[in-house]
Amino acid sequence: MRYHARGLTEFVACIAMLLCLLVPCGHAQSPTSKPHAKAKIPPRAGIHRTTRVKTVSQPAMPRRKAVEIASAARAFEETGAYGLAAAALRELRGRVTPDADLELALALDEARSGQGDSAWARIDTPLMRSALADTSVVARRAEYPFQREPLWMNGRFDGWYWYVARTRAELSLARGEWRPALEAALVAVSARPLSGTEFLLLGVCAGRAGETELAEAAATAASVLEPALPEAQYLRGLLAWRAGQRTEAQRRFRIAADLDSSYRAPALALPRALLPGIKPDSLPTVFLTGARACLVLTSPVRPKLEEFVQMDEAPGILSRPMPPLPEALKRRLALTKPMQLYVHVLVSEAGLPLLTDLPYLPRDAMPAAVVAHIASALHQWRFRAPVRLGQPKRGWATVEYTLQP
Repeated sequence: MRYHARGLTEFVACIAMLLCLLVPCGHAQSPTSKPHAKAKIPPRAGIHRTTRVKTVSQPAMPRRKAVEIASAARAFEETGAYGLAAAALRELRGRVTPDADLELALALDEARSGQGDSAWARIDTPLMRSALADTSVVARRAEYPFQREPLWMNGRFDGWYWYVARTRAELSLARGEWRPALEAALVAVSARPLSGTEFLLLGVCAGRAGETELAEAAATAASVLEPALPEAQYLRGLLAWRAGQRTEAQRRFRIAADLDSSYRAPALALPRALLPGIKPDSLPTVFLTGARACLVLTSPVRPKLEEFVQMDEAPGILSRPMPPLPEALKRRLALTKPMQLYVHVLVSEAGLPLLTDLPYLPRDAMPAAVVAHIASALHQWRFRAPVRLGQPKRGWATVEYTLQP
């Protein structure tokens, strides 16, 4: 045992001396000392080692300026990307003071992109009700300009209260809330008392609200002020049918179908009205259809009046008949010099006028018969359709119409 223990002791001492020779003395460590560096051990198969990666912080992206966001929103609107425009305006909303023009623009973009409930919640606030009551400044009774984004950021209402009334009427009509729609439509008519489109909206809202006499009067006014408006003729036909005047209803349906052969509602109602015992069709829940729906503020149908659409060729006038006013109307106007009006005309791809839109005119500016005379004459005009990328497109033309004394 002594021999084996002594031999084992000597063997351990030799191993220790050998290690001292192989390992530099500067790297010798006591059990309690802290290591200065760890030896690199190659990973064995099947063993995964975690490598600590040093993260480098990325520089923060600069925040977009409010004017840049507003310009982007307008650019989205001009391409019909109303959902993207609404997202941009919501971002802008967090950068500027509360502004009724901005709230209105955002509500319209939300409605046009299918967010009707959000649009209604935005338009039915104390701020927007205050804008609706802002009727004193006559100079602001005009369409929003093309470059309208500065109006979204100055913290005050620069627009026309008619926009708020029309938006409320259209959204209420879409929600099936007939009485609020009627109340808003009455305000819209008071803002534009010589517009056939406004009276058409009033007629639809009144009919849905059960105000039959008001609906009939409004539909008649719409068909007088805008004789080529097929929806007005169709509404008059429905109201006549409900009143038991089937012959009159059939006549109105025929007029509406002749004015627009693609308008299906009167074409379908006519044969039904010919059959005895058939219940009258329901009143409509929209007031403009097809291409004419571009004048519906909450509809995505384009082009909108306030939007700029770049065309390769602008619309041109090929023929512009201006029939003279009847003598009775001349005496009522009592003009001493020519009177010029600038009227918006929606031109189809075939160069035909689809719809006219007069600027703001006070109720006593001219008789309704003169407005009807202008609308009838404009629908006889022929245009060269606007062209984009070599194809004719639908677009707005602003024309000058002259009334001679």
